[in-house]
Amino acid sequence: GKSVFWAALAGASLGAAFLAKYAAVYFLIGLAIAQIAVPARRLSAAALLSLVLALPAVAAPNILWNFNHDLTTVGHTMDNAGWIRTGADIGLRAIARMAEFLISQFAVFGPVLFAALLVAVVRGGPPEVRWLICLTLPPLVLVAVQAFLSKAYANWGLTAYFPGTLI
Repeated sequence: GKSVFWAALAGASLGAAFLAKYAAVYFLIGLAIAQIAVPARRLSAAALLSLVLALPAVAAPNILWNFNHDLTTVGHTMDNAGWIRTGADIGLRAIARMAEFLISQFAVFGPVLFAALLVAVVRGGPPEVRWLICLTLPPLVLVAVQAFLSKAYANWGLTAYFPGTLI
């Protein structure tokens, strides 16, 4: 029905987003968490399948290009992460890097909005808000872990603020 159509459209949109920036994958992580954590807002199996199939259908040109070019972009992404090929830099500096990333998010999203987002995360709220929280947290948590292991730029958490703004 309608939910399958809208899920396919969302998947196609995510595929287009993936063509622009691989950070679109954060949505899939958040969606998986939301499917578990927010039963009241679970997608039906048919809607979920249509979303998951539409995404690679749109992203296929990039995926195929990467496979035909020795996964060049994947290698570049691993080099940006900094720790995958060379090992993590853990210690006091790691804690400082992670704290710096998290504090920088007050500047990226704005101090009032980021503070409000933190309050919403702690409070939870109705299923719609909890669902959006599930989409907001993966980029922030994963990039904070990245900052802990190596380095992370403040703008790497930006994808959190699309659903975060709705909260």
